[in-house]
Amino acid sequence: MEKHNYESAAEAIVAVRDNKLHAFIWDSAVLEFEASQKCDLVTTGELFFRSGFGIGMRKDSPWKQNVSLAILSSHENGFMEDLDKTWVRYQECDSRSNAPATLTFENMAGVFMLVAGGIVAGIFLIFIEIAYKRHKDARRKQMQLAFAAVNVWRKNLQDRKSRAEAESQTSFRSITATSDLKRRVASGDATPYPTDITGQLNLSDPSVSTVV
Repeated sequence: MEKHNYESAAEAIVAVRDNKLHAFIWDSAVLEFEASQKCDLVTTGELFFRSGFGIGMRKDSPWKQNVSLAILSSHENGFMEDLDKTWVRYQECDSRSNAPATLTFENMAGVFMLVAGGIVAGIFLIFIEIAYKRHKDARRKQMQLAFAAVNVWRKNLQDRKSRAEAESQTSFRSITATSDLKRRVASGDATPYPTDITGQLNLSDPSVSTVV
């Protein structure tokens, strides 16, 4: 801390203006006067260790009471404040407003652009989702139709196969019965055309098989 010590307030103020010091703590009246005269300086923060004005006098001076009353009266009627504004806080530079800076449209343009971009992106994603859902529904309907067609084709194929098997079994029984009759006639066990006494075909003969 020793390298930041200066012999006088004027040297410290020069160091602040040269960026050798970031801040300088001193009597508020002196610092406010310097800030009012030099536009590159500014006072900040709240005042601390406040004390009243005083005038040095001889001990037990008869003027002590009168001077103290005069100083109190000057504070009460605003005379001391007028002196402070006139000589200490007199601004030679352009007045600097202590009001907080307000945000304009230019400052908020980036925020509005981000919000607008988010809205546009959301709408675009909604359209993409709707198109994808429609495509997915159409694809599902096509698959359902394809499965239905396959089931119909499979059922028709099974019906055809069942009818073909039934027809082949009927033909096989007729051919087998006729072959058995021919074999028995050749061996002499049966007549070629068995008939009863009326000369008609004997249908009760086990060797005769009828086909309708």
